[in-house]
Formats: sequence, structure tokens, C-alpha cells
Amino acid sequence: MRKRVQFLALLLLMVLALVPAMASATEDWGKMKWEYVLRAHFDDPPSRYRMKVKDIGAQANRLRELFPELGAAAADERLVRQPLPKGAEGWFAIPRWEIIGNTYGEAVDKVLTKTREIHDGKFFNFRDSEGGTKITLPFDPDRLRRHPLTAEMLQRLGDQQKGYDILVVPAQLGLLHSGRSIQQAHKSFAANEFGLGTFEAGIILLTHPERLSHRGLWVDCAGDEFSHCGPAFSDPPKELVLADFWYRTFECTPHFKMFMDQVRFSTDKEQNVSRRHASVSAFLPQ
Repeated sequence: MRKRVQFLALLLLMVLALVPAMASATEDWGKMKWEYVLRAHFDDPPSRYRMKVKDIGAQANRLRELFPELGAAAADERLVRQPLPKGAEGWFAIPRWEIIGNTYGEAVDKVLTKTREIHDGKFFNFRDSEGGTKITLPFDPDRLRRHPLTAEMLQRLGDQQKGYDILVVPAQLGLLHSGRSIQQAHKSFAANEFGLGTFEAGIILLTHPERLSHRGLWVDCAGDEFSHCGPAFSDPPKELVLADFWYRTFECTPHFKMFMDQVRFSTDKEQNVSRRHASVSAFLPQ
């Protein structure tokens, strides 16, 4: 009898110890962050990319070919004479998105359209209809937005390069943060580092398409946030959030990847962990 009482008392103590943790875990369910570590153990090891960064002049010429709206836009090629910031793989030519589209979403759509063209239609956009063959759903601010850090740092970078419509940006294309969730990558950014968005990453892939390979590292656009809820659920009802935590606002991040010979553009939750995740980022020269 005494042993039974002792067992029940111990069991009660264990339950009482778990109550605070359970309460904390369930509080504000819509803001919980989940790390899916099992995926990191079961994914096949990705292939690492090997590529040579083209010189700024060649990149700028290619961009002017792809986007007539750039006209005679120039880049300050003198910037490449300075040392690369720690962590950067090279200097990349990236136009100001305002030259390409009236809105950020429109500029992103144009980059994705060009991506489809240079890959001879072998491109799938999760935002498309008709099996990924036709872009019909524009990105609007209720679905796609800039990460605040990225918006601030790009503004500062643009101010440093006034008078040039093509920015010269020191960046790394994923090796630095390979295997980390987007959430983890943000926490490990250096003081002068920030995530690149869909527009910037897409531009780099237009000038360096060899960065993507079958079963290779993804290109996580850590400078953007995406919401599957859209304007109808900018503030989703609690029951929807509890039913499916995918539908929380702006908890996803866009990415590019390649499967066989098809480039794919999709999203994943910012807390998901996979060996294939590889956040692209840029650096503010110090």
C-alpha cells in the first residue's frame, strides 16, 4: 500500500512539473516555432555547387540583355577593387528592383518569367496555375514582403551607390548557411549580413544558372517572407491556425531548387531544417 501511495505521489509530482511546460507550449499557438530536426537526419546529402563568379561587367551586360528597361544602366565596377567582406563568395550585379517593376511583386514576377525563358520552359512556379505553365497570380504585399533587416540594409547599400541603377553587392550563395533553417540562418548572420530576397536571388541565378543542380543545395531567399493566407486571412481566425499551423501569416520563405532538369520555385516554413536549405545573403561593406 505504501509503495502504491509513493508511486502515485511521484506520478503527481511529474504531472505538476509538466504543467508549466505544457502551458508555455500551447500559449499563443499561432506564434510557435517548430524545428523539424528529423528531416536533417533523413535527407540525402546534397551536392555542393562549384561555380566561378563572373566579373561585374559581364554580369551587367547580361542583365541589360535580359531586361531592356535597364537601358544603359551602369554599375560602379571600381567597388570590386576593395577586399571582399568575410563570408562573401564574390561581387554580384543586382539592379534596383524599382527599375524592373512598379512594385516589388511585379519585379519578382518579371524575374521568374525570365527564369522560365532561359530554361526553355523547364520551370515550375508554385504560384502558377495550369500545371506551372502560366503565371496568373501576382505577388502582392499581403503575401510577399521584405524582411525588415533586408529592406534596411539594401537601402543603405543603395545610398552608398547613388547614381548607379545596377548595384554591386558582395554576397554568398548558400554554403555559409547550408543545412540551417532560415530561422537559424537569421540568428547566425554577422552584424553586416542580411538575407537576399526572391528578386536578388533570382537575378543572381539569371547570371549564374550553374548555381542550381539536381539534388543540390537550394537557394533560400532569406530576405523575403511569404504568407499562404493572403489578404483574406491577414489575421487568420484562431481555429484555422490551430487546425493547420501552415496557415500562419508570413512564416514561409521562398526558395529556388532544381529537380532533374527543371527549376522549381516554391516556399518552405522558416523553421524547417533540411540538409538542402542554404540561405543566400549579402554583406554591407565596412
